[in-house]
Amino acid sequence: MPAVSRCSGRVAVLNCAGSHNYFHWIAEVLPRLWTLLQIGERADWYVADCYSRWQRASLAALGVQLDRVIQPHATFNVEADELLVPSLHATQAIQPMA
Repeated sequence: MPAVSRCSGRVAVLNCAGSHNYFHWIAEVLPRLWTLLQIGERADWYVADCYSRWQRASLAALGVQLDRVIQPHATFNVEADELLVPSLHATQAIQPMA
């Protein structure tokens, strides 16, 4: 088991399988963030693959400070005070975002 990285505060997990892909980013990652924002939830940290400029730009446009983004990796193991894990089918969030 990889060593635990401790994050104090609230950590929102936005990542999903394939989140580096444009479709999955638009259809799964951003709707998870949008859902949290719509119910007034804010996090201290956000777990999301965002290596591309368009990913960072979309997070910044939604108010996420890029220095608060945690880039997951194969040996990622995090412990947080509070973990926010929005889970929904993409069609539940995409339509309200339009």
